[in-house]
Amino acid sequence: MTTVRAIVLIILAFVSILGLSVNGQTTTEGVSLSASGVIKKGDDAYKVSNLTLAEAYYKQYITVTSESEVPAIVWLKLADCYWQLREFDKCLTMYESMFKYNHPKLGNKDNIRLSELYARTKDYANAYKWLKGIPGYELKAEGYNDKKKRIEMEKDSDCWEVTRLDINPNYRMFAPTLVDSVLLFSSNRPSVPKNQSADWNGIAASQLWQISLTPGPKETGSTTQPPHDRMEFVKNEVIKKRLAGVYEIADVAVQRRDRYAYKIRQSLVLDEKFEGKPVAGFENSRYQALSVSLDSDRDIYFSATDKNDNVRLKEGKYTGAEVTNIKEINLGKWGGIYASMHPAVNQKGTVLVFSSDQTGGRGGYDLYVSIRKDKTQEWSTPQNLSSFNTAGNEVFPTITPDGYLYFSSDGMAGLGGLDIYRINLTDVLDNKGAVEHLSAPINSAADDYGWAQYKDNQSGYFTSDRVQSNDNIYNFHYIPKVTIFGTVKNKLTDLPIPNATVFVYDKQKEKVYVQKTNKQGNYTARVSKGGDAYVKAIINPYDTVFQNTVFNESSHGILIRNCTNDTPGSELFLNKLSLGTAWQMDTIYYDFDKWDIQPVAYSMLDSIVSLLKSYTMMHVEIASYTDKRGTVEYNLWLSQQRANAVVNYIVRQGVDAGRIKARGYGKNRLIVGDPSDISDREKIDQINRRSEIKVTGFEYTPDKSMQPVSDNTKYKQGEVIDPNSLPDNFFAPEFPFPENQKK
Repeated sequence: MTTVRAIVLIILAFVSILGLSVNGQTTTEGVSLSASGVIKKGDDAYKVSNLTLAEAYYKQYITVTSESEVPAIVWLKLADCYWQLREFDKCLTMYESMFKYNHPKLGNKDNIRLSELYARTKDYANAYKWLKGIPGYELKAEGYNDKKKRIEMEKDSDCWEVTRLDINPNYRMFAPTLVDSVLLFSSNRPSVPKNQSADWNGIAASQLWQISLTPGPKETGSTTQPPHDRMEFVKNEVIKKRLAGVYEIADVAVQRRDRYAYKIRQSLVLDEKFEGKPVAGFENSRYQALSVSLDSDRDIYFSATDKNDNVRLKEGKYTGAEVTNIKEINLGKWGGIYASMHPAVNQKGTVLVFSSDQTGGRGGYDLYVSIRKDKTQEWSTPQNLSSFNTAGNEVFPTITPDGYLYFSSDGMAGLGGLDIYRINLTDVLDNKGAVEHLSAPINSAADDYGWAQYKDNQSGYFTSDRVQSNDNIYNFHYIPKVTIFGTVKNKLTDLPIPNATVFVYDKQKEKVYVQKTNKQGNYTARVSKGGDAYVKAIINPYDTVFQNTVFNESSHGILIRNCTNDTPGSELFLNKLSLGTAWQMDTIYYDFDKWDIQPVAYSMLDSIVSLLKSYTMMHVEIASYTDKRGTVEYNLWLSQQRANAVVNYIVRQGVDAGRIKARGYGKNRLIVGDPSDISDREKIDQINRRSEIKVTGFEYTPDKSMQPVSDNTKYKQGEVIDPNSLPDNFFAPEFPFPENQKK
């Protein structure tokens, strides 16, 4: 569960640290005198939000003290440091280390944190345990406890494609906003090398950046690929400094201005390949713009602190390189000392949604809405969106071109930290309507927030810290899909075939989905809506190989065009291949006294190549014939040349010549004899000048590395494969199994 501290201090960095309490104590009672100096230094750093240094001192104390003697308050402060530094695995370790020796009565804040920490590891049983009974979190807790509901949320939707942008993973990048071909985002990457850093986490303060999307950022193609280290430190030194006030680039307002503390000075190595540029114009703002929104006039809305350190909504004019004419948004007397941030506006600039911890809300940060008739009017008094705000935090709203309000919440039923939700903006203005949770892989067990969407309403960007707890921007594409389904049957018996392998080729996505038929021979598959799909079934169980025969089956394959709705596929009929099975290749004919292969035969021959590459254990004979004219000797020679021509073509396509035998039969085995009408002679002679293929044997190879496509154990249910890994013309509609199959 991401708390106000995690949202505001870590991501937005607007609010100073709050003190911990355990049973009402905020001291370090119980610490031995010999270690009190180390603890005091840690406490001094902790109280002014110098978290990296506080962590170092607390760790130093623990290493020289028996863990059983470490007071609970030290474990909790160190856990708090790691929480705010977003090192969640270490944070959980501190809690669990404390529980070995101490079981203090924790407040709701720590219970909520523990729940989220366990949810991040997908330990939903413990996530439910720590969240259960906390007022306002009943739905979220039940979401963790309801396995069926949680599996539905966890289930990867095959309509989404998500990839991590790799434009600068050394630093945190978040809150993307699209302006034509430019991507605006916030990052803590320093604009120039600096020796200072934000003391609370040793990392530079965030500011607004932009990068051109032409030709576009590089995508990694994987959401699980580990990024580079968060930041490379080349120098560390501890110096003593009098805190004269707030830090120039700090992310927090220091409450105690007369404390001594120690800070870590670190030189940062910048990535010279980074092509982004900082947006100018914020030099006089205490805090840089973090989450921004623009209307159609390129008026930009953001948040920054005023002279009294209150976080306020601001607006200005975005020129493409800088923001000018910055002024505070007038909300009348609304707001007081409370923070208002994350503004989102519609294209007309007449609807404003933002997040605030204003008193009277339902939770930590609630969403509020303000409207105006046009841009010449003042904004109305903000109204709390009480129909869906929770006891948690609702943050990072975005109004998309298709009229939806997207936002993140850690108080609704979800998968872990902040999850992304949406609701129709019209319902928002009426303060009603149902909120929709976006499925995985958009949402994860981590924090997911900051939605930006193109006008096609099917692609855009969002932020997630799902990899190594580091905020990165992800690209998404939504491709609607439909279901196709059908049955695989034995062509000879018309009975269903279980456990057949079905290959479904989604031409639009250039992917092949593998399915296995059930006991009734049925299969289902999901393909891109509006695209074409090829479906083919095949089976060849090795355990039926005996006495030089094998039960091999393959379908013609079917083409389903324009898969607009859920579509029943045609029945796939598999043909039995056994020793001696033969069939005529209908399109392979020859001119009189010639053995040249005609262009019309190439498609059929390519299908034969595909067949032989699929059934690598199968041996065949290519038999060719002549018409009745000519001598027996000459016709035997001529038909052998025809058979050789076919074999040579197949071998050139990569089939082992040892598996194919060419044989000419001359004018033996005529299909049609003398015609009754002399005018039909040439047509009949053409039919007799033909080639056929016959199965002559099977050679079983136990080497699994040589598994053919037809091996039913090679591909698994649900596997996604590259179509190029299959034999050429694997999905050719002219698959060579005509109706006149011979026995």
